[in-house]
Amino acid sequence: MPTDIRVLKQRAPGDGPLLRVRDLRVEYGTPTGTVTAVAGVDLDVDRGEFVGVVGESGCGKSTLLFAIAQLLSPPAEVARGSVEFRGQNLVTMTDRELAALRWRNFSVVMQSAMNALNPVTTIGAQFRDAFAAHARRTSEEVRRRSVEVMELVGIDPVHLNSYPHQLSGGMRQRAMIAMALLFTPDLVIMDEPTSALDVVAQRSLMVQIKELQRALGFAIIFVTHDMSLVSHFGDKLLVMYAGEVVESGPTRAVFDTPAGSAARHSRRAAGPERAIRWLPVRGPLPCRANALPQKPARALPGRRIPGPLSAVRPGVRGALEDTGGLGRRGTVGAGEVAVTTVEPLLATSGLTKHFRVGGPFSRRSLHAVDDVDLTIGRREIVALVGESGSGKSTIARLLARVYRPTAGEIRYLGRSLADLRGRKQNLAYRSDVPMVFQDPFSSLNPAYRVSHGIMRGLVLHRRELDAAGRGAEAERVLAAVGLTPPAEVLARFPHELSGGQRQRIGFAQALAYRPKLIIADEPVSMLDVSIRIGLLNVMTQLRESEGVSLLYITHDIASARYVSDRILVMYAGHIVESGPTEVVLARPKHPYTQLLLSAVPDPRAPLAVDAADRGEPPQVIDPGEGCRFRGRCPLAIDVCTTVTPRPRVLGPAHEAACHVAEADAADRGDLRDPALGSELR
Repeated sequence: MPTDIRVLKQRAPGDGPLLRVRDLRVEYGTPTGTVTAVAGVDLDVDRGEFVGVVGESGCGKSTLLFAIAQLLSPPAEVARGSVEFRGQNLVTMTDRELAALRWRNFSVVMQSAMNALNPVTTIGAQFRDAFAAHARRTSEEVRRRSVEVMELVGIDPVHLNSYPHQLSGGMRQRAMIAMALLFTPDLVIMDEPTSALDVVAQRSLMVQIKELQRALGFAIIFVTHDMSLVSHFGDKLLVMYAGEVVESGPTRAVFDTPAGSAARHSRRAAGPERAIRWLPVRGPLPCRANALPQKPARALPGRRIPGPLSAVRPGVRGALEDTGGLGRRGTVGAGEVAVTTVEPLLATSGLTKHFRVGGPFSRRSLHAVDDVDLTIGRREIVALVGESGSGKSTIARLLARVYRPTAGEIRYLGRSLADLRGRKQNLAYRSDVPMVFQDPFSSLNPAYRVSHGIMRGLVLHRRELDAAGRGAEAERVLAAVGLTPPAEVLARFPHELSGGQRQRIGFAQALAYRPKLIIADEPVSMLDVSIRIGLLNVMTQLRESEGVSLLYITHDIASARYVSDRILVMYAGHIVESGPTEVVLARPKHPYTQLLLSAVPDPRAPLAVDAADRGEPPQVIDPGEGCRFRGRCPLAIDVCTTVTPRPRVLGPAHEAACHVAEADAADRGDLRDPALGSELR
């Protein structure tokens, strides 16, 4: 990390907290009355302190953040309370006075970097815009400072000339943090900056944020729905529910002995390594008038617990039951592996997809998917996991026939997709193999009611149904994914539904076609923990009730463990390990699988940072021979640089493409060729 950081302003010393929030109340005016989003919140943030604010979607976290930064827009307004920053009340300031403080004294990092960054200008140009708005500097000073902050966050300054879409998700988020640090502010407010990142990128970014904080001395308010993410980094933790802070105190104290119901549920949801029976979440997040039941709790030293919430809504919001052990189905011990053979539904052989890059006359190719063999059986859930940029979504689009393969074959029900001819046969395949996309809001047309998308699909793919039959089928599929009453849901627009409800609509649309296989591309990555639970349960219930198979694409290895029968681990276009979920995650053979598992946040274990965290998945443009993970692998040997490893059977139905794992298996005498099923001596 560079030590010659140019501080563009002097920090103002002072006594007391850097930020003091007292009795803050934020209300939204609606046609049906006033909704209280933040109800009487108190918060102190000291200089150099890391404060985590956690809670599920709709609890008021982001509204609190925007109220502190004075970024609320109608119909939201601060109804009561004060926000004092360095002794000045931000609530009573004019827009011009606030403009003098924003970015120079406090800055905000928004949730979606792709939406927050301007897609049509380079990163460097956006840095220059920030200087033009907040500080007068020469072109050379702006260039030098831009280079410094890019190096601070671990990005090569050459990417100042890159557009946002040319960076990975983790790099875009770090670019946002670099922009927030341009003027070395005293306070940086971060609104779910890691929610769309994979576990390795999350841990790498969190470690980097903490290192920057220690080096520069700024305070952080870190808003997230993932309580485990801040367990190793936060100095203080606030748990919010229904607009209130239901518990606050030192992070370790809240984790070790959580007093409130919301804190207990959040903490138990933060333990992905243990076997957890996830129970359905009933009902939407309550408004202020319908709050979570909470028993009086005993305050511990250094912790503040508010009194019981009023006007309790009947019913349980959610529950977790910890069954102990490793994995969804219990601990897997040596000699206890049960391999179930299922009838193949879809299979690929040598599936390859290359994209030409560098302009119309370039011969360079990006190898997004290379030589992938996979099978999906009837009534089977297969998880495809890996970091952002590993090729998972490209495989999904190949299977959905959005892309055509460069090489290789896809066979469905024993027939090659290359043999499909005409609109009728292609529609029949897409009816059998629909896709559920990652972003539920962008995949639904905001101008039409929910009924439009479902009915349109039924008209196209279920021509045997008349109008009454289509209406009945639409209600049936909504009930199957837990959206009731169906008639009311059909009449709503997408913006009137929560994120979890919109994603269930995606599954309902797919289910209306009577599919045999649903391709779900990161369906829960943008949802908080409690909503994820309900959607994962929907996936398993669809397998049981509708007899469908699912390809579940995710970077969340904890949810893959819960929902899948088999798991495929992908890196840089290759499947590097595959097998039964219990086996792969209990005894991973490939170093990349081990990295993914080690990166899953576990508040019970000490923080471990691997050197591989610092790396990015390679841009595999015209790659040569050799293992593509070798640049990040702590176990790499000479052969890794010259020979691409082939998948080898290292156990019952367990394969890995790794020279080190292959050598270890050969030493034990249990190495097999997957194509031959015989031992290699």
